Amino acid sequence: MNLEQQYKNLIGSNLFEELNERIEDLTRKKILMVYSDNSKKNLGILLEDFSEFVNEFKINFNFCKFVCNFSIKEDYFKSFNDSIEHNLDLVACLDEYDVIIVHDLTCLGLIKYKKNNKWIADIHGEIENFFEEMLDMYDARIVSSEMYKLNDKYNVIIPGINPFSDKNKEINSQAIIAKYNLPMNKPIVLEIAHSNNFIDFVKICENIYGLGVDCTFVFACLEQINFEVNGIIENNLYVLSERNDLLINALQREAICVIDSSDNLDLLLNIKESLWKRTSIICKGRADLELYYKSAVYLVDMIHPLKIAEHVVYLANNKHKIKEIGSQGRDIVLKNNLLIHYAIDYFDLINSLFY
Repeated sequence: MNLEQQYKNLIGSNLFEELNERIEDLTRKKILMVYSDNSKKNLGILLEDFSEFVNEFKINFNFCKFVCNFSIKEDYFKSFNDSIEHNLDLVACLDEYDVIIVHDLTCLGLIKYKKNNKWIADIHGEIENFFEEMLDMYDARIVSSEMYKLNDKYNVIIPGINPFSDKNKEINSQAIIAKYNLPMNKPIVLEIAHSNNFIDFVKICENIYGLGVDCTFVFACLEQINFEVNGIIENNLYVLSERNDLLINALQREAICVIDSSDNLDLLLNIKESLWKRTSIICKGRADLELYYKSAVYLVDMIHPLKIAEHVVYLANNKHKIKEIGSQGRDIVLKNNLLIHYAIDYFDLINSLFY
C-alpha cells in the first residue's frame, strides 16, 4: 500500500485534496533544503521522514548537508567562512534552485550567496539576538513554536510525525519487548533524552521506588552512559544507547508514562510520538505545551524529582487514567501534528513567496 493510501485510510481524503492543491503549484519549482552535519538528531529524523514524503509525491525537493565543525558559540563569521572550502559544491549549485530552505543557525551565513531565488530560514529552537540582522535578509523565517517568535515576521510551522515509520506504526509491542529480554511484569517508566539527563532520571526512579512502586526503568539515548548506578534501582534500570526505532515504539506503547526532563524540547517529536501511542507524558512546563497539549500532558517543575515521581505513582495506581489522558493526546496529534499537516503548512509558505 502506498503512502497516499495509508494516509487516506487513516484520516480520509479531505486533507489530501488540500495537499494536492499545494503540490500542483510546487511542481514547477526546484527546492533545496540545507542542514548542517552537526544538526540535532531529532531534526535529522524529521528531515529523513520529510524527504520520504516529498519523494512519494514526486515534488522536486533536494536535500544537502552543510559540512561544518563549529558551534554558534564560536566566532561565527570566521568559523563559517573557514567552513566554505568544505562546501564548494553546495555553494556552486545554489543558483540552480528556485527556493533555498536553510535549517539550523550554523547554516544561516549561506544567505550571502542569495541572488534571484527565494530563501527561507527554518530555526528549530531559540534565536540568539546576534542572528537577527542576518535573518532579516531571508524572504521568510520559520520557528517551531510561538514561544520562539521574535516578531510577527516569523511563521510558526509545527513539525509533524510520520505515523507509518518504524517508530510510530502499529506493532506487536509486547513481542518486541520480550525479544530484548526487558521485563514486563512491572510498570515500565521510559525516558528518551540526552545523556546529560541520565542522573536526573536516576533521581526520579529512586523517588518512585521510595514511594513504594516497583517499576522497570528504561533510559534511551543515542550516546554511551558513563555513570554507574548502585543501590535500590540498580537491577531495575536499563539503558538503551543505540537507535532502535521498533523497540522505542514498543516501549512507548507499553510504558505507563514517558518522562521528558530535557530543557531542549524544540521539536517536541518524542512528546508527539508518545501521545500518538496514547501514552501519558510528564515533562517540563512550557508555554507552547500549555497551548497545544495541556489536556494530554503533565507539566511539572523538573527541578523536583519527587513531584515527577508522585505523578508516576498516581498513574501506576490509576491505570484507567493512562489511556483516558493518552487518547486525548492521540486525537490532538491526529488532527494537528502528522507529517502531512507539516507538509501542507510548508507548501503554503513556499507558494506564498510566488503567488
